[in-house]
Amino acid sequence: MKKHKCNCDQSYCPLEWEGQEIPFDHPDSNCNFDPSVKVAVSTRASIAEFDHDTRVKALALLYREAIKHKGLDYLQVFKDKDGRILFAIEDAQAITLLLPEDY
Repeated sequence: MKKHKCNCDQSYCPLEWEGQEIPFDHPDSNCNFDPSVKVAVSTRASIAEFDHDTRVKALALLYREAIKHKGLDYLQVFKDKDGRILFAIEDAQAITLLLPEDY
């Protein structure tokens, strides 16, 4: 699994995308993480842990990667240099940013 540094808009982002467990061409890799189609929400805990710009940059990276790979798995994971983890989950209604303990 290849990790990807978040360099959204060429500005600093403290998160590293952990990639995904299933292959990009797997039939379940069909989520678009498109905030223009689905509402993006964050849990209270993820808001307390990660600032707004960081969460927006994580979403932007997933949207670009979903376009590039023609879809992603529903669950994506980011990690910062201190080991803090942020999940991004897409379901039928929304894209949710949450901490692992929120899951």
